[in-house]
This record gives sequence, structure tokens and C-alpha cells, in this order.
Amino acid sequence: MPNLYFFCAGLSVLLALLLVGKPARTQADWLLAGWLGLVGVIFGGLYAEATRQLGWLVDLSSALVLLLGPILWLFLRTSSGHRLRIRWALAGHLLPFLLHLILIVPALLRGEVAPLTDSVRDGLALLKLASFGAYLLLMRQTLRLRQLEGASENIRWLFGLWLGLWGSWLLGVLSLIHDRWRPAEAVGDLLLNGFSVLLMVVAGYWGLRKTGLFRAADPARPEVRYARSRLSREQLQSDYQRLTQGLTEHRWYLDPDVSLVQLAEQLGISAHQLSQVINEQSGQHFTDLINGYRVEEVIRRLQGGDHRKLTLLALGLEAGFNSKASFNRAFKKKTGLTPSEFVKNLPQTA
Repeated sequence: MPNLYFFCAGLSVLLALLLVGKPARTQADWLLAGWLGLVGVIFGGLYAEATRQLGWLVDLSSALVLLLGPILWLFLRTSSGHRLRIRWALAGHLLPFLLHLILIVPALLRGEVAPLTDSVRDGLALLKLASFGAYLLLMRQTLRLRQLEGASENIRWLFGLWLGLWGSWLLGVLSLIHDRWRPAEAVGDLLLNGFSVLLMVVAGYWGLRKTGLFRAADPARPEVRYARSRLSREQLQSDYQRLTQGLTEHRWYLDPDVSLVQLAEQLGISAHQLSQVINEQSGQHFTDLINGYRVEEVIRRLQGGDHRKLTLLALGLEAGFNSKASFNRAFKKKTGLTPSEFVKNLPQTA
């Protein structure tokens, strides 16, 4: 079993590195890479426990379990079109992890196993199960919306992973009950860890062979992606016209949190249909289309002289961008210039 833990730790890190190495990384890619990195550390902790070494890693990996639910939930939200914005409310998702960390930090600094009582460890185990179960329930709504967009292989992979994590959670509950009745036997932990190894191997193989999550997307072949679509060219053109009209008249792009699902609801079509409309009619992805409108908004205001009253960043934020980096990146992608370079090239009267 220790060798399998070591293999799964390496597999998790490999998948994380593939995501980090993608040429056009998204917030969702970074979150999934972080989640897989955590999984790798946790398997590393199981390896350390099985080989009776690096006791501090065992405690640290145990605490990191409390981050698996929040990060995977945030990944699902951002992959559905929601933009992740750093707010104080996000800190609430870290509280269980920070609580656990406070209990073990002194021992971690000494490189030792934390001297926690059995009752404290049982309490932390219950906290992990409660937290992870709550996030799995939260993920169900997001997954349902993703399934409505279309049953792509990526969504099947996410749904399969979600079901597998429910299996791990159930085995965790049974393991905790078993340990209370027969603490001398480690059958519950063995089943849980064995199932986790199997889940990681299957998820890794499926993700690498069947999905596009771990490689760059190929937007140049929408006819393959939507080969089974029954939408006519006239319907696609009509939906795209309604979309562009709505973006022009209602300026939906000014909302930093605008998502594919929200605009689909505005148009009365499915998110999957809207995705096809955007891909085939504009040759762009949803985010690029929205950012294009935001850049045009900033350009209009620059040409009107608003940069004399507001900073470039303020103009970008008011146009719907949620950070300086995303503003500068989208602006240069569309115009070939940074915002400050664009201002320098403006006529003196602007």
C-alpha cells in the first residue's frame, strides 16, 4: 500500500503540473491544479504514516483535508463562468482549516507529531466529514447547471469525481464508526485509503485520456464539438444577434460577475446553446467576447477624455474587469497595446 500512496501522490502532482503548464490558464485551471496539489500532499501524508516517518507531514496532510471541499467547490463555480473575486467572505471557508492548523502549528515547527488527545482527533475527524459533506452538497447545484449546458466529457469526469468523493465520504463515516467500536483494528482506514487510491487512479486515467481539462483547448474546430447539435445556421445567427443587441443596450458586461448561465437565462436559452452560439458565430470563447466589450467600453471613455479624471485601473474596474492583470491582458490582446501605451497614442485633444 505505501507504494500506491507514493504513486498517487506523484500522479496528483503530475496532473497539477499539466494544468499549470497549459498555455492559456484560467482561474478554474489554477484552482483545480491547487486542489490536485493538495491531494498529492495528502497522499504523501498517507505514505509517511505507512512508512512511519515524517510525522509532521501526517498532521499537515490531515489538516489540508479541510481545504479539499472549498477549493473544489470554487473550481466548479469558476468553471461555470463565475469570476472568483477575493473578498473577506472567502475567509470563512478557511476557518475550519485554520482551526486545525492552530492546534498543530507548535508541533509542526518542531517537526513532531502534535500531541492531541483521542477526543480532539475524533472531533477533528467529525469536522472534516461535516465540512466535506456540506461542500459536496453545494457542488450538486453547480454540477446540475453544468449538466444542463451539455453532457461533455469534461462534465462527465467532474460528475464521476463528485460521485467518487461521495463514496470516500461514506467510507470515512463508516471508518469513524468502526474505530469507535473496534479501535484496535484498522479495517475502516484501510478501506477508505484503498478506495481513495482507486478513485485517484481512475480519475487520473479518465482525465488524461478522455477529457480536455489537462490540455489546451482547440477552438478552431467547433464543428466537431457541436457535431450533434440540431441548431440551424439561422437560429444561431438569430441568437447571436439577440446576444449582441443585449450586450449593447443593457451592457451586461459591466457586471464583474456576469456568467454564461446568467446571459443564457436572459436570452431564454440553455447555457450550452449560448456557448455554441458564441463559439461558432464569433470564433471566441465567452470570456474573450465579454472582455472585448469591456475593452471597447474603456476605449470609448479614453477617447472621451475620462482618463484625465480617473486612473486607468478605475476605468477598467468600472468596465467590468475585476483586476488590473485581467484588464491589462485583455486590453493588449485586443489592441496590441497596453492601456498606458494606448493613452500615449491618443490625439492631444482627447
